[in-house]
Amino acid sequence: MRPDMPRRSRKRDRPGPATVDRVAGERSATVQPRLTVRDHADQEVLTILNHAFSLYMDGDPVGARLAADMAASAVPVSGPAQAVLGRHLMSIDNPEAAEAALRTACDLGEADEDTLNQLALSLEAQGNFDEAIRRLEQVIALNPARADAYLRMGVILGLRRRGIAAITLLRQAVHMDPRSGELRLLLARTARSVGNAAVAAQAVRAAYALAPGHPAAVAALAEHLADRGDPRAALRTMIRASRLAPSDPALLSRCLDLRHGLPGQTPAMLASVHRVWQCRFGAPVPPRPLPADPTGRPLRVGLISPAFRDGPIGWIVRPLLAHRDPARIRVTLLSDGAGDDPVAEALRQRADAWIDVAGLSDDRVARIVRDAGLDVLIDMTGHGRGNRLTLFARQRPAPVQAAWAGYPGTTGLRAMDLVLTDAAVMPEDDDAHATERVVRLRHGILTLDPADLPETALQERASARPRTGGVALGGFAGPDRIGEPTVVLWVKALTAMPAAHLLLKDRAWADPGAVAHLRACFKAHGIAPDRLVVEASDSRQDLRSALAKVDVLLDPYPVSCALTALEALALGVPVVTLPGAAARSRLAAAQLARAGQRDGIAADADGYVAAAQHALSRPRTPVKPNPAAWATGFTAALEEAVAAVAATARAEEDEDALA
Repeated sequence: MRPDMPRRSRKRDRPGPATVDRVAGERSATVQPRLTVRDHADQEVLTILNHAFSLYMDGDPVGARLAADMAASAVPVSGPAQAVLGRHLMSIDNPEAAEAALRTACDLGEADEDTLNQLALSLEAQGNFDEAIRRLEQVIALNPARADAYLRMGVILGLRRRGIAAITLLRQAVHMDPRSGELRLLLARTARSVGNAAVAAQAVRAAYALAPGHPAAVAALAEHLADRGDPRAALRTMIRASRLAPSDPALLSRCLDLRHGLPGQTPAMLASVHRVWQCRFGAPVPPRPLPADPTGRPLRVGLISPAFRDGPIGWIVRPLLAHRDPARIRVTLLSDGAGDDPVAEALRQRADAWIDVAGLSDDRVARIVRDAGLDVLIDMTGHGRGNRLTLFARQRPAPVQAAWAGYPGTTGLRAMDLVLTDAAVMPEDDDAHATERVVRLRHGILTLDPADLPETALQERASARPRTGGVALGGFAGPDRIGEPTVVLWVKALTAMPAAHLLLKDRAWADPGAVAHLRACFKAHGIAPDRLVVEASDSRQDLRSALAKVDVLLDPYPVSCALTALEALALGVPVVTLPGAAARSRLAAAQLARAGQRDGIAADADGYVAAAQHALSRPRTPVKPNPAAWATGFTAALEEAVAAVAATARAEEDEDALA
């Protein structure tokens, strides 16, 4: 991406090197391979290949593949001809066939840097990252000045959370092409994904300076503003990016996601934007695959997320895997991101199947889902970062599609059949704005396995220690959830309790810039710097151990924290929350209601402070989650909902047959 780079008129879903496109946050143009006399293919074959490319760009991938197969059978078995065939097959997003042709070209002596680079792309597109890296190393050995090889290696290593190596390679690519905004954006996103906020911020500013009117640069700036705790400015900037690239579903999704960070959002207000997303990217609704009869076998369920690791989603899924009845439900995890920490490894061991889909196109993931014979595919991201909603909206790979946990309200997708929630998060009044059938889980939207609580936290819980050095209030959220509304609320609590200090803990506080911004915000409201203790957590267990030491957990507003609230309650720590009208602002309130601690649910800011003060006088009474009962209830609710969807689908099919 250069400042004078023209914006292309047509976009495709994850073309070519899917991993690069995904990390960059923008889709690369598909470029038709150049045909020369070295191809040794007659004109008729080249005409068919050109026709295949045209079919693909006109939205007919099936016709494109058929035409390419016809041409492939007539291409001479020579290195140059197979190499150009491979490039053509990559241009129509057929990496499997491209790999075969490119391997043949290499075996026949055509292992030049371009052919090896194309082979690496085909391997990357299929998720074969280890061999892709080896082929890219061969490319660099042949041409050490090839920036795109460093770029691709850096992106792959970033997906695998090998942060230092990834950043080093991407910096090398930037050094070779300093005017490339795209390279700087890749560097920014990779650095952000591995927790190096300083490098990410520097790269974002440089990319925006190079191309202030490019949607990817504007979107990156919006993410930077969100990470610094300014959701209003982030939303304004993301809306600008979406208007610059109105055909990009990810940008409109992020606008929806960021709206939750503004106070006063209602289901009706959010529904209007959901409808825009559906009209632009979800119409027409693809036909539903005919549900298979699960009688006599377990329900085959797939969960897809980029966050099956040490984070909220990883710990939310863990009790389901540990306590499910394998005779009733089998769970496949489709990992759409890096999963190489101990939590990810534990999930991999407990799941019935684990499939890495990071960097793969929606079309390929849809084939994987169909080949796995899943009855239900559950999305755990919603409109959040790195989502796969286009997979659900455009491909509809499973007979039943559902949303759960990552985006607690409706997704607004007509192709989404179910939303799994509970009555406190989505009361019945919200049904009018939901496109899905609302399934209210009897035991709550999520649970916690007490066996997962670290020993240090349990010891702290049992100590019943006397307070020394004043009251410890806890704000266990990152800067993306602590915007001005939360700061004002917490300043009010600190002012009312002059002996209290506020402990803020989250992975994102490893960024010195974010910490400085936070301190400046509180100082502007008259809170002395020594009343804030800001710490970066290195794991969820570290966060839980620190959580046991606070006297009251203050839930942020308006974006609430479900898992953190439940963890606090399980450790006997009182929780105070101020719910709003939207589902995401009710998450902690749902946990408090289920625990019978409604006195922690405030109606306004004054009530929030009063609830925090009252909580100090209460004894610590740990809540005891029952993950086995929760998993049983989850399975039963899902079985019932799937049966209802299947019955409706069969009835519709019978009506169509009669018509």
